[in-house]
Amino acid sequence: REGVIYLARKELCNGIVTTKNNLINIAKKEGLIAIQRLFLLDSAALKTGEQILKHNQPDAVEILPGIAAPYFIEHVYKELLCPVIAGGLISDKSEIEKLFQKGVLAISTSVKELW
Repeated sequence: REGVIYLARKELCNGIVTTKNNLINIAKKEGLIAIQRLFLLDSAALKTGEQILKHNQPDAVEILPGIAAPYFIEHVYKELLCPVIAGGLISDKSEIEKLFQKGVLAISTSVKELW
């Protein structure tokens, strides 16, 4: 909590990416971009994630693994309408193109060749 407030007030970042629900609200109050990270492991995680997003109303959502993002968009996105970032388990450019075609706004990857 204090770390997010410090970073915002010292203008050391533009936003945060976090799984922690309470930090989304703090970041938004401090004027930062707030991206909610969700791990979609099963249908229960999808349902919980939907509730979290409705409550927190982040600026965007990052779905992990990235290959689950199209499923999320198909089943949840229409009600939330926040940008979707796909992260994790993305290994080539063809996967990225497919994700963009399915409605993903951006990709998060550590594979430098895909940057």
